[in-house]
Amino acid sequence: RVGVKRRGVWAVDRIVSIGRLSLVALILGVFVCAGFGGDLVGDDQGVRRYGLRNGVEVVVVAGEPGALGHADAVQLWLILDAGLMDETAGTRGVAQVCAAMARHGVDGFDADAIKLIQRKLKKAKVDVKLDTKALGWSEKGDGIVVEVEGKKGKESIEADHVLVTVGRFPNSENLGIEDLGIAKDGRFIQTDGQRRTNVPHIFAIGDVTCQPMLAHKATYEGELVAEVIAGHNRTYDARTVPAVVFTDPEIATAGLMEHEAAEKGEILVGKVPYAAIGRSLTTQETDGFYKVIADKETKAVLGVTICGAHASDLISEAALAVEMHAEVLDLGLTIHPHPTFGEGVMEAAKAALGEAVHIINR
Repeated sequence: RVGVKRRGVWAVDRIVSIGRLSLVALILGVFVCAGFGGDLVGDDQGVRRYGLRNGVEVVVVAGEPGALGHADAVQLWLILDAGLMDETAGTRGVAQVCAAMARHGVDGFDADAIKLIQRKLKKAKVDVKLDTKALGWSEKGDGIVVEVEGKKGKESIEADHVLVTVGRFPNSENLGIEDLGIAKDGRFIQTDGQRRTNVPHIFAIGDVTCQPMLAHKATYEGELVAEVIAGHNRTYDARTVPAVVFTDPEIATAGLMEHEAAEKGEILVGKVPYAAIGRSLTTQETDGFYKVIADKETKAVLGVTICGAHASDLISEAALAVEMHAEVLDLGLTIHPHPTFGEGVMEAAKAALGEAVHIINR
């Protein structure tokens, strides 16, 4: 009989789907409790609140969006190592925000999207300190003082609350998988195209296997493994995993971004501003753009980047285009209902060929 006995349970096939851990909980949580004698006073949907001896409250967020929705009566938030999850700071009812980060908050994303987010943060009066690292913190009255170091040297920032988002990593430690002989690559569990480990009856899915650490990728893998265990011939062959950053405006990508595609060869780029789309005008959500990237020779859609309202809802059409090897005309000649935000994808595809209707073709 093929199986592994763990805690008295025999199973023919096992799936490891432990997911990820937040460095916040390990670093800040320990820092607060051990260093300042703090106690956990609340845990609401991953937002943990620690109370220090002098009544100062520190908020620890498990690396997920939505944390700033808890900032109803906050005077000043200091976001340390802010990244993609926290660029919404200036639009969530937070009175004042200072973001100190080691790198740009949206590194690796489309340059035009980064510029748009920067402009929005500046308009929201978010004080962003790039190339800055936190050195430590101390209590002061009813607040917290964080010492940071940047290009201009060290400085102290006073805040009512501190939000730390230093990243996540696979939760693959202390599971006993080494005892089973399962191979790992660092913290990631190694798998094949069926998400099978080197131990044939044990599979691994989700954040514990590889990047990107996204819920919809994990769901896809879970369904795949279930079918494999049921005897179906399936393998992981997705060409793209769409990604969304829930900033304001939103950023969504499928396939390659412009700079990634340009590194691989000659490309066509069609870019259309939200302001050229009727629905954007009627809803007054004109900040943003649609960008379609295609291979110059084959006209195949290589990727789509959307930055603007409802980008998270619009990117699925782009993911389908990349997945089915669609050409730009497949998007451009598909009739889209009017007036809708989806028309922007159609128009950007036409723009890549110099055939746009609502903007001047270049």
